[in-house]
Amino acid sequence: IPTISNGSLGRVLLTSFFKHSILVVAFKFVQNHSQEETSLAEMGSKRIDAFLVDP
Repeated sequence: IPTISNGSLGRVLLTSFFKHSILVVAFKFVQNHSQEETSLAEMGSKRIDAFLVDP
C-alpha cells in the first residue's frame, strides 16, 4: 500500500509541477509580449510627435 500511495503522490506532485511550469512560461510570455507592445506604442507616439513638430 505505501508504494501505491507514494506513486500517486509523486504523480500528483509531477502534474502540479508541470502545471506550475506551464503557468510560469505563459506568464513570462505574456509579460514579454506586453512589454514589446508598450515599446512599439511608445515608438509610434514618438514618431507621431516628431512628425507633428517637424512635418
